Amino acid sequence: MSSLRPVYMPIVCVQDKSLLASEALLRLGNDPVAHIDFLTDAEASGEIFRVDSWMLQQAAETVRQYGASLAVNVSPVTITSALDVYLQTLAEHRDAVPNLIFEITETRPFFSVSELLRFSAAVRDLGGRLSLDDFGAGYASLDLVPSVQPDFVKLSKEYLDRVLVDPGLLELLRRRLPAQCSLIAEHIDSDDKMRFLRLNGVQYAQGYLIGRPKPLENLDIQKYLKADHTIN
Repeated sequence: MSSLRPVYMPIVCVQDKSLLASEALLRLGNDPVAHIDFLTDAEASGEIFRVDSWMLQQAAETVRQYGASLAVNVSPVTITSALDVYLQTLAEHRDAVPNLIFEITETRPFFSVSELLRFSAAVRDLGGRLSLDDFGAGYASLDLVPSVQPDFVKLSKEYLDRVLVDPGLLELLRRRLPAQCSLIAEHIDSDDKMRFLRLNGVQYAQGYLIGRPKPLENLDIQKYLKADHTIN
């Protein structure tokens, strides 16, 4: 894991730009795109659980050092094929879990609802929150909602593009989500999109308009890591 490093990308409240959390994203050295093939290969080989566990460890250390609020990604492959290993890592860092949102990614289908239920229960028991990533892209669907009961659903760029044309899709989506579930729109890169989210009741946003992914050493700690801090 010596060439791997986390970078952090903020998620903010649409209404006042206060920080919800920063998503911990993986990068491979200084190459901005090499991580994509790396993660694809790790999932295909079943080794992604090592990456997910390492990222959880890194996030937990950042929580302890800065009191950060972070989101971490968890692959379906980790949950269905190596859950015991991941839950052991989770237990070792239980003190940090209340500051974490666990984003279940959309890159592979789920073959074990029972393991998904076990993962969700373990996160909840330790005070963590859950998010379904990239709704409207890949394998992401609402089929997981009854099992996960997510705190957040992240709208993919593809789904957001459709919503921008037909805002009524948001209401149809909300009807199928738990009452406590908030929406996060990804790939927000313009004031017009931010205004649309505000007018249509989408609670949170993430994208280059708000902040690009940055390594820890280049962060404004208050802006990127402290929940409720306002990002201007």
